[in-house]
Amino acid sequence: MLRLSIESSIRSYDFQHILIFSDANDPVKGRFPMATVIPRKEGSEKLYGQKNIEEMHKHMKFASHDCDYILKKDSDILDCSSYAYNALNAGLWDCFGTFPMARKELIPDGHFNGNAYFIKSDIIKRFPMDISEESRKWDVLNCPEDMVTSSVCNKITKNIKIDGAAHYDDGFYLFDVFLSNIAAKDKKEIKKYGFAHCRSNFRVMDYLDKKIV
Repeated sequence: MLRLSIESSIRSYDFQHILIFSDANDPVKGRFPMATVIPRKEGSEKLYGQKNIEEMHKHMKFASHDCDYILKKDSDILDCSSYAYNALNAGLWDCFGTFPMARKELIPDGHFNGNAYFIKSDIIKRFPMDISEESRKWDVLNCPEDMVTSSVCNKITKNIKIDGAAHYDDGFYLFDVFLSNIAAKDKKEIKKYGFAHCRSNFRVMDYLDKKIV
């Protein structure tokens, strides 16, 4: 799935660098000549907890040195098209993501889903070393990375674009709950969307990938 995810990104945009951050508890195996593998000290199956997030932010700062934006993307995300990249080409937003899979009244404005989002490098360089204040706001949910990172971004900028998802708001992000409605459609229809969250299901990801290539 990681290989398919990277290959779909390369098809969508001409990246300067692609970095794979490997969890020490579940290290990346195999060869990825198109990317650089960087081991992470802190790790968990999902990105929860302050130390985990602080280390990820440190890696983000490293990745932001010579580019305009970074894209943080999970390995079960497939790029369906260059939709999101085209939207960012004009540099209008400091952050670009989609609304989380949650009830709207529970999520503050300017907060985005952690599966795939963009942050301008200038914003990342202003991330604080200590994120304890932002982490405490999300203690009740065990400090999920996307909510804490969104909170950090919102302290720095309000120029954040939250895109809709396909199953509501007529957005262009395909969550797993909507994939079955789209997967059977033709290539042109699938490529209207930006990213597909395949929910760790290789068969779904491989099926979609073969349809859009």
